[in-house]
Amino acid sequence: MGLETASWRYFGVPAKELSWGQSAALAVLPNAPSLIFPGKNETLLKQKRDRLLKKLYDKEVFDELTYEMSILEPLPGKPYPLPDQTLHFTEKMKRNHPGKLIKSTIQSTLQSQLNQITRDHHFQLRQNQIHNLSIIVMDVNTREILGYVGNTPTTVDHQKFVDVTDKPRSTGSIIKTFLICFGHAIGRIAP
Repeated sequence: MGLETASWRYFGVPAKELSWGQSAALAVLPNAPSLIFPGKNETLLKQKRDRLLKKLYDKEVFDELTYEMSILEPLPGKPYPLPDQTLHFTEKMKRNHPGKLIKSTIQSTLQSQLNQITRDHHFQLRQNQIHNLSIIVMDVNTREILGYVGNTPTTVDHQKFVDVTDKPRSTGSIIKTFLICFGHAIGRIAP
């Protein structure tokens, strides 16, 4: 687990927003992961964290007030669920760029809207035995991906973990999307 993942998992914030106390707690966790982790042997975890903070204070990395405030901070509790707004996109990036840090252009608000649209349409479409759909929203000028839904929140039996954005389709299936979108656009413009 990397720092960014651990930061989200244990404190629910990006790593750049961690406090000294939070950072120190994460720094000592890997030293004995089976012995100390949030919810188990918290006294030992606190001792190790506070010892690291004392070393940092002694080396004048921060002042006395920061030290005193840091040792008062609570330890991480029950792990937070990791954000998973873009399951398929994340898996694709992991597969195509192993071990690399990728800065995404996904827009969180737009992605949330796309996920809701997908859930709503999946609910309607599954009544007609249609179980898969995907959405990609791109900025046509920069070609940046702004939103990405690889598949519906369907069941494993209907391939929910398969990213259908890059799977082969018939020409008719591809053009339907554009015709539907064009039809909706015309409908809004027409008197």
